[in-house]
Amino acid sequence: MSISSITNGVPVQSLIQRTMAAADVDKNGQLSADEFSSFFTTLLDGLSGKGATANALSGTNSLSALGATSDAQVFAPVPGFDLNKLRNLDHVNDKYTPAVRVFSRGLADLGLDAVKSRGNLQPMVDFAKQNGFENAKTVSDDQIDFGDGHGSIDCITSDGTWWFQNQK
Repeated sequence: MSISSITNGVPVQSLIQRTMAAADVDKNGQLSADEFSSFFTTLLDGLSGKGATANALSGTNSLSALGATSDAQVFAPVPGFDLNKLRNLDHVNDKYTPAVRVFSRGLADLGLDAVKSRGNLQPMVDFAKQNGFENAKTVSDDQIDFGDGHGSIDCITSDGTWWFQNQK
């Protein structure tokens, strides 16, 4: 497969920029190993027909879909959390809770931008409700209470990146 068959007329530079934007989950302008791993896994799943990526590569959908998937095992990197531990559903403690896994999956599935989501966390709350946290609610412009007894979770840093502050 050649690059031209992937882009279907989309300028390559634009393709690169949009792909980087989709893969850079924390929007810091750099790809961490976890972000690249998650993106690459999503990309390969899409090529094999397992995720939402196949349509994005055809040039018919926005490339922001490259960061989105409905696969329950695809997790977006969350600062302070080991992606392999997030993927290991048996690794549960006060830090690696079901809520952080739903949050991470929501980031991967929804492709939300932290800066634009400040004050509008409802899409993430709705995702949490659809995935076992029926009592989830927005607490402030950057906090969600997942209704799991852990209280409100600060989800956006002051510099506009995603995080999940469940450790006091």
